[in-house]
Amino acid sequence: MIQCGGHFAGSSVLHWPAGAAGRGALLTGDTIGIGADRKSVNAMRSYVNNIPLPRKAIQRILDTVSPLEFDRLYGAFRVITADARPIVRRSLLRYMDWLEGIPAE
Repeated sequence: MIQCGGHFAGSSVLHWPAGAAGRGALLTGDTIGIGADRKSVNAMRSYVNNIPLPRKAIQRILDTVSPLEFDRLYGAFRVITADARPIVRRSLLRYMDWLEGIPAE
């Protein structure tokens, strides 16, 4: 269990190195939400009220999960079955760019 912050100070994820047939899995609940396309993720202060997290909180989540090896991500309602680590990185970096007003490529 790794505390990374997020929509509340105690938000945590669980890293399961043996998961996904030894490729590693990350269980995130709603700390890192999985997009409907299963090719993107997000992190919100309040999903119900569509309130985003500030850049500092997103960066903390990214810094916390980046060193972990994982291929699969289990969210509260969806699963990314492969390539989850680069999807998390790309999505959260894009999210921080959006917060700074940098247009998506």
